[in-house]
Amino acid sequence: MATETKTANQTSEVIEPVVAEPKTESESTGWTVSVNNSTAYCGIGAGGVQFANGKAEITSKRMADWFMEHDGYTVIPKK
Repeated sequence: MATETKTANQTSEVIEPVVAEPKTESESTGWTVSVNNSTAYCGIGAGGVQFANGKAEITSKRMADWFMEHDGYTVIPKK
């Protein structure tokens, strides 16, 4: 069964644009993740995060949350 596709001009529905919410000043734009008890660690961690000398710089809130939820890491937000 085929369905009909309509353009915005052909439909009677109101279509509202999707606009990203502006970041608030309290939201961090990046995080520094440190490996506890291994300041010399160099390699790839969870989610493909690259560590050098026990530290990684990340911009993904999802990955920052992951490291915060797991033991062995310290996560510091950047301002």
